[in-house]
Amino acid sequence: MNEPIMITPHDLITSIVWICGAIITVSGCIAVIVKAIQKARSPDKRRDEQLKDLDKRLAAQHAEFSEYIKEHAKVHDAYKVYFDNDKKRIEDIEENFKQSNRVIIATLQALVEHARHGNNIQQLDETNDELNEYLREK
Repeated sequence: MNEPIMITPHDLITSIVWICGAIITVSGCIAVIVKAIQKARSPDKRRDEQLKDLDKRLAAQHAEFSEYIKEHAKVHDAYKVYFDNDKKRIEDIEENFKQSNRVIIATLQALVEHARHGNNIQQLDETNDELNEYLREK
């Protein structure tokens, strides 16, 4: 046990080569592991890029849709004015129709009474005045 340890240059070079080989092997293994991790993460990166692209497309479509809604609101407001005008005109026509029907019925009633009794001139005069008033207004 007390023998001296002798290291020859050949042993020294062999040890250095062995250490270098171990370092190269470990670094090769690390490179393979890093590549495997990157390959495993690549779907995440691709998915992230796809999500960013979809977000951009969605934002663009949202902007287009918002613009369409604004245009539609303007058109809707314009048509609402037209529809309100039409409604007012139709209501006026209905009112005029009711009034003209009332006058026509009163006139017919007066004519029927005059035809039945032959002497209801006063009612014919009142109905005639009402009919003339209606015609002057229209």
